[in-house]
Amino acid sequence: MAQENNDKDIIETQVEPDVPNSPEEVRPIDATDEDLSFKQTYEKASAAVAISYDEDKASPFVSALGYESRAQAIVDMAKELGLYVHKDPALFNQLKNLKEGEEIPKELYVIIATILSFSYYLQGKTPEKYRRADGSTAINTEA
Repeated sequence: MAQENNDKDIIETQVEPDVPNSPEEVRPIDATDEDLSFKQTYEKASAAVAISYDEDKASPFVSALGYESRAQAIVDMAKELGLYVHKDPALFNQLKNLKEGEEIPKELYVIIATILSFSYYLQGKTPEKYRRADGSTAINTEA
């Protein structure tokens, strides 16, 4: 898993979701809240799939897939590299049967593109032709 060129642009993890039973139970996320700390979330990772995009390939592909200790290693590396970790058990269930190196099915392009673009945005990466609302450019493809 190379650190150069951020070859792991998104990590998909499957965890036991804590789904609120009613809207009243939903509360804002507080980064200091012990129940929602990254450490506790990462400790629960039992399965993970890393999705990467290379401009030389036609579509995003599975760059790593693992369960138990390998899943934890994938998540730990993502944390170390400052990558976005997206938790979505339903999406994971659609990706878990793919092999490493296999391209993402066309049916998942929109959701994967959305997640990857959000991940890039969080990393400070922007497309070359990106323009701010005021018309100025904010080009940073090397972040």
